[in-house]
Amino acid sequence: EPAPPPAPMPPTARDLTRARDARDAQDAQDAATRSGRTRRAPLSNRHQKSEGGERGGLLGVGIGTALAVGGAVWYFLLR
Repeated sequence: EPAPPPAPMPPTARDLTRARDARDAQDAQDAATRSGRTRRAPLSNRHQKSEGGERGGLLGVGIGTALAVGGAVWYFLLR
């Protein structure tokens, strides 16, 4: 009697990264194909979020706010 086939291994982080990269490459190729057909530039960054992208935006807002508040304080102190 033959032995049962081995159970499939769960995907590793490397496997998941390769799958995501392949999917992103296919999306970029599809966008390039569409832009060639419509003669419009692809909006490749419209739906992408880099890791930590929201934190970077919040950091910029926080620094801008701190600079604005600091400038207002200096304005009223030196007036």
